[in-house]
Amino acid sequence: MWGSCSTAMSLGPGESLEQEVDSSVNAIVPRTLVRQLIDTLQNDVESAPPELHGNALRESIVKYKSEGSIQRHRGALLFVDISGFTHLSQNYPVEDFKNFINRYFTKIIDLVISFGGEVVKFAGDALYALWATSGSHFDDSMNVDGSGTNGSEI
Repeated sequence: MWGSCSTAMSLGPGESLEQEVDSSVNAIVPRTLVRQLIDTLQNDVESAPPELHGNALRESIVKYKSEGSIQRHRGALLFVDISGFTHLSQNYPVEDFKNFINRYFTKIIDLVISFGGEVVKFAGDALYALWATSGSHFDDSMNVDGSGTNGSEI
């Protein structure tokens, strides 16, 4: 559904937007935000005359760094939390509890990914997952409903 967050828009001889946006950021920043950054930069560059693409990209990066960007997205956010986590953590051997938590999060993450979602944050014993839809396509939300059902079965 998401594909790669890189793009190969040409800026000039041997240059591309993909080279300008460090792909290693994908490891720590949700794909939705990386895609938003790349789209913003690409739109700014494409609106400039071809001979000014390099300058437009540099100006767009400076603007993005100084002003940031807030965009609205349609989608669903899932919050998953382990009920009674403190009690569990205090009453089970550390190694057993660690193995349980690892198996638990692995199952949840696999379900989120299998339904086209993305885990965007871990917070202790909780996680947040995001399903962004394109535009106003509410048909995409059908998958989100299904994933909530499966998540509650775990």
